Amino acid sequence: MTRSTAVTLARISWTAPLAAFLINMFLRRSHVDPATATDYELGRAQGQACVVYLCYITGLISGLAALRAVKQYGPAGISIPAGIGTILNTAMLAVSMLAILLPKAA
Repeated sequence: MTRSTAVTLARISWTAPLAAFLINMFLRRSHVDPATATDYELGRAQGQACVVYLCYITGLISGLAALRAVKQYGPAGISIPAGIGTILNTAMLAVSMLAILLPKAA
């Protein structure tokens, strides 16, 4: 891995949650009522959720790979963006998993 690759991975790490946020903001179809939604609406919501989770996972893996490169190339331009991206992606994945795993309030 070269230094420019590490910087690019760090940049991907913090921009992936922004891309996921924009996807959710512009599509706004992730919260549909399963009781009244059509199959098309449910499929669209599930597809959007898959794309958003893929953004988070890609950002997390990119951040971790960039943080590994800090030892070889030094922290300049890599460690702060990669650290912020790793923290953002981890937090968003954790909050999303809590929303899925915790029982819904009646």
